[in-house]
Amino acid sequence: MSARNRELFALIPASLLVTAGFAAVFVQRDDVLSNVSLTYGALFLGLCFGAHLVIRFTLPNADPYLFPLVALLACFGLVMIYRIDEDLAREQAQWFVIGLACFAGTIIAFRDYRVLERYRYTIALGGLVLLLLPRVPGIGAQVNGAYLGLKIGPISFQPAELAKIAIVIFLASYLRDTRQLLVTAGRRVAGVTIPPLKHFGPLLVVWGLSMVLLVFIRDLGSSLMFFGAFLALVYVATNRLSFPLIGLALFAVGAWFFASTVGHVQNRVDAAATRSRSPSSRRATAGCSARVSARR
Repeated sequence: MSARNRELFALIPASLLVTAGFAAVFVQRDDVLSNVSLTYGALFLGLCFGAHLVIRFTLPNADPYLFPLVALLACFGLVMIYRIDEDLAREQAQWFVIGLACFAGTIIAFRDYRVLERYRYTIALGGLVLLLLPRVPGIGAQVNGAYLGLKIGPISFQPAELAKIAIVIFLASYLRDTRQLLVTAGRRVAGVTIPPLKHFGPLLVVWGLSMVLLVFIRDLGSSLMFFGAFLALVYVATNRLSFPLIGLALFAVGAWFFASTVGHVQNRVDAAATRSRSPSSRRATAGCSARVSARR
């Protein structure tokens, strides 16, 4: 079976899960098995089939499992949101359709992804600007102490999500050109390869600026994701375990520094520690353990 046919058949279980998920929600609410769930499953499969056709004719050698995995995650998200709030689920479904359209448009426009390598520094700069936008007065929005949202008219979104893609594109492109130099041109000190600064420096500058901006906008979750992606890409590019080990050591030092000097980081650490020590938290944990044991 060809890769594209495997991709097509892998979309069927995701559509069946959409049908089963909505059917379960309808039964739970009204004790009625409605055929609307079949309609939702067919619509989901039809949308994914359209995106599959774009992949089939533009990128015939693409990985056959990535898109079905995305569809699987999307079906879980849609069903769970619908169970909580129908209006929000409809809005999420609209964004799912828009996302598929943007996905297809990106594939058609950048059929050869290597074209992006020519603009890697521009893409990196755009990613850093996106990280900074939530702190711009008038369009930035603060949620739970973090500057994550960007509101332009009726549209609101988190620019850090787009910045993640931009920074990863830069890291992957830069490491593709310099991975051999990072390994062969470096000096070994105590059994650890130290890459030359002229090659490793730009990588650290862009990554360091993204970390500073993420701390500035107080998006600690994205900071951790960026750091993990950075270490993973460096390890894949160089196949040297010493690089991620050094990175983890630097992370430990940086975490201690920010937790000691940055107020909102310290507040989150204290809040997490307080919740873990609270009697209600311990009772909730014990109750969960008891229920699991009872089921066994």
